[in-house]
Amino acid sequence: GKKPHEITNTSSSTAAGGTSSNEQQVCHENAPHVGVIAMLTHVCLCTQEDFSYLASASRDRTVKLWDALKGICLMTFTAHENWVRCVLFHPSGKYLISCSDDKSIRVLDIKEQRCLRTIPDAHEHFVTSMAMSNKYPVLVSGSVDKKLCVWHCS
Repeated sequence: GKKPHEITNTSSSTAAGGTSSNEQQVCHENAPHVGVIAMLTHVCLCTQEDFSYLASASRDRTVKLWDALKGICLMTFTAHENWVRCVLFHPSGKYLISCSDDKSIRVLDIKEQRCLRTIPDAHEHFVTSMAMSNKYPVLVSGSVDKKLCVWHCS
């Protein structure tokens, strides 16, 4: 089978987790994150037809959408004012939803390449995690404030 690309921050000497002798490290210098990239659990993969997309969230306050098969950054969203902790794909595949240390949750429109909606004070402290149902229009967010919030999406 085809080996996956590793998309890394080019300021690092090795990819997250390192590379084995039979893997080829692929770095794309056209659009690396400037800051630390959020943990692997905060990176989502969405496959549609012949395309495979990867979304990453970073300490540099950005969310990036990647072509995972080619390892190319397709777009960068700069809506947040602090570290972006988590990003996920909306079940429709049309939006990214991100949360941040700026206490906000944002809906990012992929087609329009802009922030569509913002919940400015979603929590009293940093918003660190999210999960979304594929079956029901519900988003759940977690925070340093030790609370879970359930958001009903329209």
